[in-house]
Amino acid sequence: MQVAWLNDQQPLLSVFVADGAGSVSQGGEGAMLAVNEAMAYMSQKMQGGELGLNDVLATDIVLTIRQRLFAEAEAKELAVRDFACTFLGLISSANGTLIMQIGDGGVVVDLGHGLQLPLTPMVGEYTNMTHFITDEDAVSRLETFTSTERAHKVAAFTDGIQRLALNMLDNSPHVPFFTRFSMDWRQQRRNNSIYYLNC
Repeated sequence: MQVAWLNDQQPLLSVFVADGAGSVSQGGEGAMLAVNEAMAYMSQKMQGGELGLNDVLATDIVLTIRQRLFAEAEAKELAVRDFACTFLGLISSANGTLIMQIGDGGVVVDLGHGLQLPLTPMVGEYTNMTHFITDEDAVSRLETFTSTERAHKVAAFTDGIQRLALNMLDNSPHVPFFTRFSMDWRQQRRNNSIYYLNC
């Protein structure tokens, strides 16, 4: 999670989460590279000034991550699928919110109207399968959600707690799960404390 300041002195929240596929040798490294590359991309993009929170930005982030993962696979003489990971992200400012997702897990957000799960966790052909940012069709599988509202509360998580955090019957946030955590990132930033859910 990163809170930065735009040129107009408005805060910009960037949250990226990735989860390495358990069935591959470098999944954990792939997840770490994906998050680091997304953060680096956002830092560079913010220096350029204007930032559109839209599908183009989400696609550019995914393409940048894929380029990094392909380069790492080539350098280590491995297949890119060895770095398979899911990828979720949220970027929010006073101008709006962008959520992006490839794979399972979720981003629960309050845009001022209560908790919601704008994007449904992805499943593959079978219930225990999902999609990864290294898949050939990852860019076309990328799901996005945009809003003109700023995110007031945010929680991003992988499939490790998905069944606890969500009502799986209707893919909605399981509100009692979230009431135990302070999800207000602005308050946490003021208190100089940030809480992470790591499963």
